[in-house]
Amino acid sequence: MPSDSGDSRNAPISPNGVIGILGGGQLGRMLALSAARLGLRTHILAPDDPCPAADVVARRTIASYTDEAAIAAFAGAVDVVTYEFENVPAETVTLLEGFGARAQRRDRALRPAAEQASRRHLAHVNRARVRQRPDHRRSPTHRSADA
Repeated sequence: MPSDSGDSRNAPISPNGVIGILGGGQLGRMLALSAARLGLRTHILAPDDPCPAADVVARRTIASYTDEAAIAAFAGAVDVVTYEFENVPAETVTLLEGFGARAQRRDRALRPAAEQASRRHLAHVNRARVRQRPDHRRSPTHRSADA
């Protein structure tokens, strides 16, 4: 049932609807299998062929994430778009929205993944800094055995 605000972005997908998936990896494959159990079809847009999801989706578009013609056709063939991986180019989502696709805003959908990547990077940098620190176990007043 569509929301009262008139925003079709939150409307449910009808039975036998099509979920567009950006990416065709293992997560896309699992999403497609789960969607099929719910009576939904899936259509992937992925640059690589073959890809893990290709065998289990109703349709696939093999094209670059910046191919405007492929993105336009993809947007017209799906009811809603989701992401299979966190590095979806922002311009792809902008193009999809421009062609009328119901896509979760990239910044909202992918913020948790970006924050996790940022935390991982910070942890890596901090580990590297700890390894580079000089050995301070010896007291500054400790005299060398040579003195």
